[in-house]
Amino acid sequence: MALIFNLTHAEPSIHAFIIGIGAYPYLAGGATPRNQILDGVSKIDQLISPPLSAVGFYNTLIDLNNSGNLSFPLGSVEFFASEIPGSNLIPAELQSDEPNRLNIANAFDAWVNRCESNSKNLAVFYFCGHGIQDGDHYLLTSDFGQRPNYPFEGSFNFDQTMMALNQLKIDHQIFFVDACRYILPGMLKAPQTVQPLLFPNRLKKDSEFCAVYKGAAANNGAFAIPNQVSFFTKAIINGLNGAASKLTNGRWVVSTSNLADNLESLMNIEKDIDGDMLRSDKYYSKSFPLTTWNDPTNRTVILTCNPDHALPVANLHCVDVDGIINHTRGPENEKWKFETPAGFYRINATFPGGYDTKNRNINVEKPINEETIWCNVI
Repeated sequence: MALIFNLTHAEPSIHAFIIGIGAYPYLAGGATPRNQILDGVSKIDQLISPPLSAVGFYNTLIDLNNSGNLSFPLGSVEFFASEIPGSNLIPAELQSDEPNRLNIANAFDAWVNRCESNSKNLAVFYFCGHGIQDGDHYLLTSDFGQRPNYPFEGSFNFDQTMMALNQLKIDHQIFFVDACRYILPGMLKAPQTVQPLLFPNRLKKDSEFCAVYKGAAANNGAFAIPNQVSFFTKAIINGLNGAASKLTNGRWVVSTSNLADNLESLMNIEKDIDGDMLRSDKYYSKSFPLTTWNDPTNRTVILTCNPDHALPVANLHCVDVDGIINHTRGPENEKWKFETPAGFYRINATFPGGYDTKNRNINVEKPINEETIWCNVI
């Protein structure tokens, strides 16, 4: 089973293709590992996050559809996921056929036909699993490495597939790819040929409304905390749920451009651990709305004082322009981090003596808003 949701709509609708591959049986730690020949393949092993992430993304689409926040009604969902045997991460109702290349290719063809049933449809493609980049980005299906002499028979060329889809009569397209983009050492000595699921036609024009989001920049990895949804997928879920929204004509709208502009901030909110900042890659042509909300969602505000030594004696205040929302904090050594709905606020600091300060208006709109209150010694 791959088609798990299918409704017919007269109006344009969303047709989603979701893949989350955690089990690679022919690789290290798999059920039937093979002796891999190509340098670097032997170090690719099993994953925990992809099935969790795919289920999380699917549930988000269902919830947004049920709440009426999607800009298009949900028409169909093709779903593939695999997990390390015994993990029990995939609900029974989402159990699917093996996500090998053949099964994915057959379901992909059926998905494309549904997407083309109305030229105004929105095609949504989501993949979480192993990825490799050598010029183009290759996504590994569960049968990767089944034939060690030709491991990439279990994969497909995502970039070429995306280019081909862009040339079909599907006006709205969005792609989420949560996969690493490193090159294998063996590919430097023996370049591999990786076929797309659909071949592009260089004579055709691209879709007018297209957005591509990748959870890793070139030559970077995609990451997750063990046993959790990945940082990238959490960011996408939170963004669609309003964290990437912007006030537009009286409503809060998450568009493809808003999501792109806020993606890395959302990823690094979820990261919340030491180390390098997570980097993504994104592209969009003409922006279009994905979800719409009547009310703003919460954003993160990080408030501090300048000079730093004013902070331990400062009473901090953040009040919205209508005076309804009032946040306060007493003197502490650390910066003040809190959540509040997006909107316009006035911030200030008061002291028992020694400093004065000026009120300042701020626009809390981004996922993370870092603000400083400038304090003058009297």
